Amino acid sequence: MNYPDAGQLPPDMSAPPRKVFPVVPVILGSVGLLFALAVFGGIKAFHAVKNGSAEAIAVGNSFVDAMGQHHYPAARSLFTSPIQAKTTAGDMKDIEVLVEKHHGAYIKHGQPQWNIQNWNGQTSVRLAYPAQFTKSSSTVSMILIRTEKGYQVYDAHYEF
Repeated sequence: MNYPDAGQLPPDMSAPPRKVFPVVPVILGSVGLLFALAVFGGIKAFHAVKNGSAEAIAVGNSFVDAMGQHHYPAARSLFTSPIQAKTTAGDMKDIEVLVEKHHGAYIKHGQPQWNIQNWNGQTSVRLAYPAQFTKSSSTVSMILIRTEKGYQVYDAHYEF
């Protein structure tokens, strides 16, 4: 029996190979990109917070040292305007006299622990300084807020 076109191979009836979309590499690449962006964003946020806290810590250092060295007008100048309005240099001296009766004369302070917060657009930094006095140690705690003049002391007190 002779078939037409004998000796020829029948045409290939299988479908041509499809181009496969690289799903796994695309997913892994996307996840990697998102991870890199998250890390970059976190690093950037950390540096912003660190820079903000460094400015606040510099003001806090000045305040603690001014109080300990009895430079009350200098310490008072670091308060926010409303706190300055109701606090005199004499009030600050009275507080330091009480502290020195209990702890002795101020010697130095260490590096503070800090916490920075942003609440309704108001940035505040809480600082807790270990302070050394001649009779004992104490903690000087304060809250600084960001104003148009930079960070200023909103509240400060000694732990007894």
